[in-house]
Amino acid sequence: MHIRRISLMIRALLSSCLLVLLVSCAPTPPAGTLSVASLLSNPVYEETTVYGQISALKELNCPCFFLTSEGKQLDVWYGLMVEDGKEQKPPVDVSAYNNGDWVVVTGELRKSTGTEPSNTFWLSKIDPLP
Repeated sequence: MHIRRISLMIRALLSSCLLVLLVSCAPTPPAGTLSVASLLSNPVYEETTVYGQISALKELNCPCFFLTSEGKQLDVWYGLMVEDGKEQKPPVDVSAYNNGDWVVVTGELRKSTGTEPSNTFWLSKIDPLP
């Protein structure tokens, strides 16, 4: 009886560990694609490609969502992108995507207007992460 209980506990533990590994595994990003953490630690203020997982899509009061990878987060805007009196950038269709999707986004990190580093990213293209 004691051995059977230990065996059941080990099976339950292994099943839990396997589930955690499956849920937390991110797909492998394409070569040359930055993580959000890499972009924010070494900002590039020209067009760049970043990968991450979508969250808060269609939940915020803006045409934007959060993109997260390696523990850091970007605010990705796909509409209402107007720079100081210039023309508005065309909106990007994100209707094919949902929260939890892993994607590759192309666009530009906006320069900070204050003392904090910027985490605002203007989207020009979005693709599913292969």
